Amino acid sequence: RILNLLAFTLFASVTLTSCTQDKDDDNTPGSLPDTTVTSYTISLGAQGSSNVYNIHDVDSNGTYNISYFNSNKSIIDLVYYYAESGSDGYCISSPNNTSLLSVSAYTAYINSSDVTSANNTQIKKVSSLSTAQFDKVIDGAEVKNIFDGAGTSSNNATNVNSGSILAVKLSTGKYGIIKVNAVNNSGSTSDISLSMKVQQ
Repeated sequence: RILNLLAFTLFASVTLTSCTQDKDDDNTPGSLPDTTVTSYTISLGAQGSSNVYNIHDVDSNGTYNISYFNSNKSIIDLVYYYAESGSDGYCISSPNNTSLLSVSAYTAYINSSDVTSANNTQIKKVSSLSTAQFDKVIDGAEVKNIFDGAGTSSNNATNVNSGSILAVKLSTGKYGIIKVNAVNNSGSTSDISLSMKVQQ
């Protein structure tokens, strides 16, 4: 009976030690990170691109043709275009940016009243965040902090290219960050690949 008691005590000690080690493991629910962002990738085309999806609704992860703008401007958050004059280059724009009216292929579908009454997406270029750091962001609060710390906002991010990082605040108050993966082709025929991370 003494041997049995010693064997049981040894077994209980090993089991308790094992449970204690599991509790300290990073896989326990209490130690999991706050995954409060939605991540996805989209492709948008400029005004002359074979990719006819030029505008984006962040909340639904929807991409649409510019002809969709007028009747659905309340849900549109971003527009991609190539500046046909000046030095602005490849642009990711808020839908209320009046520079859209200088894009000849878009003016068949939008006018001044459409643009000025559209959503105001605040956009900032982020120089303090690398693409590797972008990939690790999983916390919605961190997304907001990146926007808040990025300086002056605009309704248009000009001269974006592969590796550019942007932070946005939607008209709904939701925050997001964007990584430009690539700009394919050139000029008005270009399309742009974007990785998006948006607060849930």
